[in-house]
Amino acid sequence: MKEARAFCPSGISSFFQPVTLGSPPTSYESACRIGARGGGFILSKGVYTRARAKPNDAVMVHVTINGVPAPEARVTREVCSMLLDRVDTRYALIIDHRIEVPIGSGFGTSAAGAVSTALALSKAIGLHLTLNQIGQLAHVAEIRCATGLGTVSGVLRGGAILILEAGAPGFDYVDWLPVDPSYRIVAASFAPIPKGNILFSKSILAVVNEEAEKVMQQVQQDPDPALFLKLCYRFAEKAGFMTPRVRACIETALAAGALGASQNQIGEAFHALVERQKLDAVVSALEPLLKPRPAIVSQISRGGPH
Repeated sequence: MKEARAFCPSGISSFFQPVTLGSPPTSYESACRIGARGGGFILSKGVYTRARAKPNDAVMVHVTINGVPAPEARVTREVCSMLLDRVDTRYALIIDHRIEVPIGSGFGTSAAGAVSTALALSKAIGLHLTLNQIGQLAHVAEIRCATGLGTVSGVLRGGAILILEAGAPGFDYVDWLPVDPSYRIVAASFAPIPKGNILFSKSILAVVNEEAEKVMQQVQQDPDPALFLKLCYRFAEKAGFMTPRVRACIETALAAGALGASQNQIGEAFHALVERQKLDAVVSALEPLLKPRPAIVSQISRGGPH
């Protein structure tokens, strides 16, 4: 049995603006041209993946997440299927994910899982792919499974990102917000928000597009991270995503000294940008609102998958 491992950072989307072709993609390349403009923060916490591959009479895929069988892991299975289409050998696969952040709440776990799966499995079965090719596979898997639109573009690079042109890596255009490396992200999740309900709602997307365009124009004029998060907070309010629990956490984090805070897109979750010397004060202030769950504290990733 051949084995390989990979890691991909997770990514929080602070705002997004879907870009589609007007109809479902009919080819791999058309799926690469669908995505989202937007921006957010790539975390040093993420998804560790181990891929094991054994030649077999029939293709079999077994996925676990944090030690528990995960038959619902559609994106991982889609990545495996696309990679196996590129080789002549049939394999029995075991894909084990260890995920350090909440799932389904705007932390980019599907993108990080897809990228780390593609990277680990391609090594295990002897496929030689560039990082952009890995990213394209992961992006197309997300599009096909309707789990995300643009997170792969961010997690492949790291930093505080601004996606100016949508699409898979190699088709997109990404810039960065200047952020002090000592800053930390403090975040927490209460519950997932089903993405399909939003990504396929024309009325919701009309508001999202209008508000996202305002954020994009202003942040390009002044790429200050604190202003960026203030604009993203307004975006979440206008789009109707904000819940009372998320609002209370954001207001508490700001009152305790956070530079800025907003809601994760898309999830009942929040994130705050905090100077290191104010980290304890912000985490302590949030603790009563988060019990029994602890706050997530992470550095901003300075690199992509490996």
